[in-house]
Amino acid sequence: MSNIQLDKEQFVECFLTPISKIAENVSLVPFEGGIYAICSTQIGGSVILYAECKSGSFLNLKHQINIPDIKKFIRLLSCVKKDTFEVTVKDNHLLYADSDIKFKYFLLEDSVMQRVTVSCQKIKSLAYNTSFTLPIIKFNELLKGSSITTDSDKLYLFTKDGSVHAELNDFERQNINSVDYFVTEVFEGCELQIPIPLSLESVRLLAGLKATQFTVKINTQLKIVTFEATSGESVKTQFIISGLVK
Repeated sequence: MSNIQLDKEQFVECFLTPISKIAENVSLVPFEGGIYAICSTQIGGSVILYAECKSGSFLNLKHQINIPDIKKFIRLLSCVKKDTFEVTVKDNHLLYADSDIKFKYFLLEDSVMQRVTVSCQKIKSLAYNTSFTLPIIKFNELLKGSSITTDSDKLYLFTKDGSVHAELNDFERQNINSVDYFVTEVFEGCELQIPIPLSLESVRLLAGLKATQFTVKINTQLKIVTFEATSGESVKTQFIISGLVK
């Protein structure tokens, strides 16, 4: 048995909510300084999410917490009126009680959890040869532009005249609406002479994150694009999206 103190905004809104877009159930794994989760989906293509929440409160946590229904779990924690609160972790359930609400929430066993094929170590060892910053304001502009380019479900990242651009288009189709956005003239690494196509459906999974900007990292050889965001001082998320063939 162990007690963990949770910050509702950081743990629920910043950490659990992005996970709920990817997975129905999830394992929260303790590591030195916090907990992390890895989940994946094939929505629009291959997307892997790595999320970590750092807090000294998790130091006493010895085993992973297997959440059976993350959306229901979020709704349950949202019923707690306090901004910070303490939850007791037992072998197969979580306990909480105050003057307004008390609950017992049962967990899943390790043996029934679906295994994620990629490890934390593999994610952290990924190498990138191009990176740039994408402000959330600019990202939201891209999503708004998709209401104009309804015939296209792709987003292309490339460099042109020394600047990074993002284009809503479909290079395999003719006579469709397209929008080309200037993103930034500051980037590190190689130019993207060959556009990297992403599924717009995959990119939409990033909407609503409580962050001010994404750090976009690209491995041009593997056609992998990682959108990394930091929320507050304790939560980091990485959406790793595989590029499309064309």
